[in-house]
Amino acid sequence: MYYKAKSATLLSLSLMVVLFYASCRKNEAKDPIDAINKKDISVKMAKGLYESFTGANSSIKKTAASKEGVKAVNTTQCGLSTDSVVNTTINVAADATKYTVTGHINIKYICDQNNWNTIGYTLTDSLHTVRSTPVSSEDATVVDKYDAITKNYNYGVVTVNGVQKSHIIFTSNYPSPVTTDQNNNFTLQNMVVEAFASKSADITSGNALFVVQGKINGNAYNFSGNIKFLGNHKVLVTFLDEAYNVNLLSGEVTAAK
Repeated sequence: MYYKAKSATLLSLSLMVVLFYASCRKNEAKDPIDAINKKDISVKMAKGLYESFTGANSSIKKTAASKEGVKAVNTTQCGLSTDSVVNTTINVAADATKYTVTGHINIKYICDQNNWNTIGYTLTDSLHTVRSTPVSSEDATVVDKYDAITKNYNYGVVTVNGVQKSHIIFTSNYPSPVTTDQNNNFTLQNMVVEAFASKSADITSGNALFVVQGKINGNAYNFSGNIKFLGNHKVLVTFLDEAYNVNLLSGEVTAAK
């Protein structure tokens, strides 16, 4: 369950790195290769983070689905800690892509000390993924540590606080040679995730501060800002010098006024 959640996160981050390169190529005629198209990045960055928490295979979505309508009273999970080792390979025949994923995942259930009910869990993991295709390769490490606390013992709504960090090295020979080395850092602040199985998942409030640093073919770039979750599958992505409204379902993006 938790491997699937993290593989979704890795795929989202992979797309973000590829988009950085595409954005740079689009601006190459007028700017250096390290010029970043923040409008395009806003969409992928926000959707990637959103999907890592609300996608069908995310740990929060699966937990909500398995416990929907169930109140966590005197559960035997209270205080329990579980460890999982990940070591798997996935071959996608359609495009000759190969994924190798290794690492570990720890889940520790958090208890209400007044009556010892389970009120959530702390997820800590470190996963390393190597992806190869006929024209590209990628080496990605993602580290998560966050608390997911239930609201009124209802696993369908949780408040998330913590961090997500990743380091991704992407190399491609098509359409032209490129190497991207990038670090992403998200600080998750009071993100309210509604993940009921019976309706479309959403993050209704909270923030994710981000800092991104990297190099494209040796040219350095860095930027920082905030993703503010507004509910109704919408966010406001703010950089130091510009901001964009993003629809997380349609991908529509407009400059904030």
